[in-house]
Amino acid sequence: LKALHAGGAPIISIARMLPWCVKQGFTPDFVVSVDCSKEQEKCFDELPEGVTYLMASVTRPEIMQKLSPFRRYIFDSMENMQTRKSRMDNGYDECTVISSLGTVVLTSLSVGMNLGFTKFHVFGLDLMMESAERTHADGIAGISVPQHFIKVQIQEEEVLTTSSFLDFANQTLDLVYVGHRDGLLESVKFYGTSMLNKMWDGVFHEEDAA
Repeated sequence: LKALHAGGAPIISIARMLPWCVKQGFTPDFVVSVDCSKEQEKCFDELPEGVTYLMASVTRPEIMQKLSPFRRYIFDSMENMQTRKSRMDNGYDECTVISSLGTVVLTSLSVGMNLGFTKFHVFGLDLMMESAERTHADGIAGISVPQHFIKVQIQEEEVLTTSSFLDFANQTLDLVYVGHRDGLLESVKFYGTSMLNKMWDGVFHEEDAA
């Protein structure tokens, strides 16, 4: 990650990993947040200079106030009658809508494609666990939600995951496919022990003409 950044690759960090980035000695170019929970406030205890904050409109007012001296943009993470009515009631005639899908990492991929990036290196989207005791959530800001584990069979291997993570994996592959199909995504590589690398060989296969 540091080598990519040193080579000029912009970093899009989810909010819960911002303190980790600061601790590791580098500043992300963008931070994405879609969470309205109280735990999200712990992501913004230390705010480095030079970051562009991309915040969903459900962000807690306390966080938006804290970020007021910094460069920030607000987007809606969904589009439905309720959000449209809320915008109209508060005098907003236009907005940017970027689907959050199921998780902030997928939101970050969507945001990246909206920003015009086409080559992605994704760290931390494991969506599986080595064991119930090691869930890859170490180092995040705030407390993670309780996990309810399931086992799934991928080819000949049994993988420990959760029903939500399995949904996220399928959503990721759908997003990557659509992004590539529409010319928004040229390549993507998932690092670490990721269930996505067990579900997909990383090659975009052309559909049969038939």
